[in-house]
Amino acid sequence: MADTILFVDYAETDFNTWRLFLKHTNFEATVFKCPEKTSDWLNSKCDELNALQSDYEWLWSHPEHGGDSTHIPVLIQQNRKQLEMLREKLGYEDETEID
Repeated sequence: MADTILFVDYAETDFNTWRLFLKHTNFEATVFKCPEKTSDWLNSKCDELNALQSDYEWLWSHPEHGGDSTHIPVLIQQNRKQLEMLREKLGYEDETEID
């Protein structure tokens, strides 16, 4: 699976450039390594990017959250349609949604 994920060192980058690049590759996701960022920053940045980019879903992970979290803070960019199809196939339900 590692050959379908692009790992990038975060540097106040233009995420729109990466969004356009990802569309023309076989990568399923881009992981931006953000070792200096807090979970609050990651959460805020994901909210911002999700509002701007409807074709991708942005997620984040931070080691302070334990469990299956990544060992360094990261932002994760995934194709929204692919992710929704995978979630549907696996029977995933968003625990944050309210009925």
